[in-house]
Amino acid sequence: MELPAWDKALRVDGGPLDLQHQHLLALTTLIAEKAKAGDASEAKRLFQLLYQDCLQHFSDEEAFMATIAYPHRDEHQREHQRLLTHVQLRLYDSASDPAGVNLVAIMDCLRSLVIMHILNDDMEIGGFIKRVDDRHTASP
Repeated sequence: MELPAWDKALRVDGGPLDLQHQHLLALTTLIAEKAKAGDASEAKRLFQLLYQDCLQHFSDEEAFMATIAYPHRDEHQREHQRLLTHVQLRLYDSASDPAGVNLVAIMDCLRSLVIMHILNDDMEIGGFIKRVDDRHTASP
């Protein structure tokens, strides 16, 4: 699975959220590399770390959305909950898998988390910030 590398085009807030996104992208790339190399136990360990990091990131992102009065905040929070549930299920599945990890399920989860969420949903927050900034700079 090809995961995107951090790029300025992915910028949301120019601060802590972007740093967290960079970390999450790097971690997902590392998980994908470990899975591809067949290192299931390390992929699972890193996936558990990703879950913990996502908990913190989602909490921070939700607080940020509140401070900027993001109009789609409730919907975005529901998406965070859906993603966390998806990750929890994959972790549960990997714990009950005879080999100890289901790499296909983990990779599917990474795809949802990184490609679908950061590259789509989180970019909408960045677009909202830009529109607000543009209105303020265009005001007389």
